[in-house]
Amino acid sequence: MSYISSTEMSVQVPAGDAIGSVDVTVINTDGQQVTLSGGYTYIAPLTADPEITSVTPNTGVITGGNQVYVNGKNFKTGMTIFVGGKQASTTYVSTTKFMITVPAGDNVGAVDVAVADLNNKFFTLATAYTYTAVQYPIPTITSIVPNTGLVAGGETIYVNGTNFVNGISQVTIGGKPASTTYMSRTSLMVIVPAGDAPGKVDVKVTNVTNEVVLTQGYEYTLPAIKPVTVTTVSPNQGKVMGGDIVYIYGTNFMSGATVTFGSNIASSTYVNATTIKATVPAGTVVGKVDVTVTNPDGGTGTLPQGYLYTVVTPTITSLSPNHGNKAGGDVIYVNGTNFESGANVTINGVNASVTFMNSTSLKVTVPSSPTIGDVPLVVTLSNGQSASATFTYDNGPVLPAPKITSMSPTTSPVGSLVYVNGLNFASTSKVYFGGVQATAVYMNSKSLKVTVPSGSGVVNVTVVNADGQTSNALTFTIN
Repeated sequence: MSYISSTEMSVQVPAGDAIGSVDVTVINTDGQQVTLSGGYTYIAPLTADPEITSVTPNTGVITGGNQVYVNGKNFKTGMTIFVGGKQASTTYVSTTKFMITVPAGDNVGAVDVAVADLNNKFFTLATAYTYTAVQYPIPTITSIVPNTGLVAGGETIYVNGTNFVNGISQVTIGGKPASTTYMSRTSLMVIVPAGDAPGKVDVKVTNVTNEVVLTQGYEYTLPAIKPVTVTTVSPNQGKVMGGDIVYIYGTNFMSGATVTFGSNIASSTYVNATTIKATVPAGTVVGKVDVTVTNPDGGTGTLPQGYLYTVVTPTITSLSPNHGNKAGGDVIYVNGTNFESGANVTINGVNASVTFMNSTSLKVTVPSSPTIGDVPLVVTLSNGQSASATFTYDNGPVLPAPKITSMSPTTSPVGSLVYVNGLNFASTSKVYFGGVQATAVYMNSKSLKVTVPSGSGVVNVTVVNADGQTSNALTFTIN
């Protein structure tokens, strides 16, 4: 309220409670007042529908995001603009203007623009805005820094040029997609994908439909081969048959490296860059050979004459037991070193049946002996090397004499099989047909399988045990 004169003042009308006439009262400072009954009438506000008359600018790319002005009248705060049926971010400027951010469109072409009033009633200007296709620029490549890297990939490089687009520009190297990060319109940061082989490949930058290729713009390379050295083999000698465990020392060894002794490949285990554990392969000759380590990348190192293959000589440390019955058949164990499968054992010059247990033990079946006492037991390897020990033949207990009770058949030709049956036979028993020794196979103490030896007519058959005792005689006809 503002005082003008004793007959006039200006007043800003307060909001009314309802439409209609109200009293107007003036109160002076001394408390005197006067009222004009029905002196002011509140009326309903005048309302008008909003209307869009134009959009400036009225075109934009289909991806949206650009700002335009919607022009018209009767606009109010809180109203919302829709473009092509999609709500736009709307900022009230005045009763005649909104500023909006255009939403992305669905298709290229003209769309309606509408304003929704406070009652969500829509007022539309048909085909007021036109979506246009995105036109991406043609990129160029001016340089790649660095332009070389390992074939395994993973290098970070920068592709420099022009007309790169954030979120759009993509790079391929050698035809393989690369992880691409937009830095600016003139620079892209790229993680190089793994290559197929060493060599130069093309680099391409693509802006959707437009692209540029830098021919042989990037080169894949192999890692530098580190020089391999072999300094020591420990131990540096062993038996020619191989099998010894050694450690090879040097530099720049790689997992997967191979080891050769001469021309023979060893079984090996990578320990670290300076140590390899190997099982020495069998040698082809006695003497020194080169030891070579070859890495998977082709790097190789050799210690000339780094390992000595030596002659294998057996030793006998004990016999268990060291004596046996002169009749033979006892089982003993020869203990020592450097035994091999196929080793030969003789006792007093007679070959014994041998079972190879391992390199330190042989199982031997003692042959019979005509005498008692100490005799030499000799182990001989395939290379001619041998070792000897003393074995003692004992008299042993007196066995009962063998006895023949029957033969089946009792008549047959030379070379046929005959079973000699009886008692007290031994594995060393011998069979004679008329004084001619026959080949006999011990079946058990009561049976021998015999091949008829040369001869003819009726002959006496006898069995003689290793202790010299002879059986009774039965007749047999050789026909």
